[in-house]
Amino acid sequence: MRSAKTAKAEIRLLTPDIVYMRIFDEAHLELGDVKELNRLKRELVGNNAHSVLLVSGKYTTIAKEAREFSSGKEVGENRKAKAIVVSSLAQSLIANFFIKFHRTGSKVRAFDNEAAALAWLQRQ
Repeated sequence: MRSAKTAKAEIRLLTPDIVYMRIFDEAHLELGDVKELNRLKRELVGNNAHSVLLVSGKYTTIAKEAREFSSGKEVGENRKAKAIVVSSLAQSLIANFFIKFHRTGSKVRAFDNEAAALAWLQRQ
């Protein structure tokens, strides 16, 4: 598998070690959605070291339980870095709160454009 789609997101390999996840506009991610994306990510990269480029669609939100799970050991396993691309001030505030208060074991940064996020991931 090189790519997959769910009702709320798409996921694919950009390079052998960079996973691209795009959350669709107006999606609300629940715990089950995040678990499904994590399962699909594991199918793409297995147990190999990897980075994640997460692009949040416009007006997307995430449930507290999903946010907590996404900062856990299972999701962060073998992850070198994660770049979160935000499209609004509200998403930026949530992303920066997540980065500051949830230590994931890998480098995490928020960006306002995909090119800068990808360039940062490639340097990690």
